[in-house]
Amino acid sequence: MTTVYFIRHGQSAANLTKTFAGHIDVPLTDLGRKQAACTAEYLSRAPLDAVYSSDLSRAYDTGCAVARLHGLSVTTCADLREIYAGDWEGKTYEVLEATDSAYRTWVHDIGSATCTNGESVEHLQMRVLAAVQSIVAKHPGETICIVSHGTPIRALTALLTDTPLTQMHTVPWTSNASVTVAEFETPQQGRIVSQDLHEHLQDLVSKLPANV
Repeated sequence: MTTVYFIRHGQSAANLTKTFAGHIDVPLTDLGRKQAACTAEYLSRAPLDAVYSSDLSRAYDTGCAVARLHGLSVTTCADLREIYAGDWEGKTYEVLEATDSAYRTWVHDIGSATCTNGESVEHLQMRVLAAVQSIVAKHPGETICIVSHGTPIRALTALLTDTPLTQMHTVPWTSNASVTVAEFETPQQGRIVSQDLHEHLQDLVSKLPANV
C-alpha cells in the first residue's frame, strides 16, 4: 500500500487577485507561505519517504516547506501543473465570466470544459493521472507527498471516487494548503481516504471564490 498526501499549494498572488493563473508562474503570498509552513508542521510526524511537486513555484515552494522538516528534497514534475488555460491566463474570474461562454461551462459543468485556446479538463485529468501513477509505481509500500494545484487535485479526486467527468462539478474545490489523502494498492488502484483537510490552518484558511 502506498499512501499519498496530496497538497494544494498555499495562497498565490493570483488567488489573492482572483486571477486565473494556469501555467503562469506566480509566487506565494505572505499568507501562502504561512499556510505552507502550517501544513508542513501538520505533516511533520508523517513518515514521508519522498516529496514531489509541480514545477511552478507556488507548488514547489509549498513542497519545500514540507520536505525541509523531513530532510528531503523536492522532485518536480511538469505534468502536475495546473491546467493550461490559454486565453484565460492572467484574466480575472469576473472578466472571464462576463466575456467568455466557455468559462461559464467551466463554472457550471467543469468536467466538460475546455479553456479557450488551452487544455481541456479531460486532458488535464489524464496527464495528472499518468504522472501520479508513475510516481506511485516508484514508491511501493511507502508514504509520499505530492503538491499540486486546485484543478488537478479536483480532477484526480473525481477519478478516485468514481465520479464521472459529467459529475465533476459535484466534487468541491480544496482549500489552499489543504491535505487530501489517498491509498494505492497498485498504481492503477487508488481510493480517497480523506479530502480537503484544513482544520490545522485555523484562521489561515483561504478558498477559491464561487465564480471559479
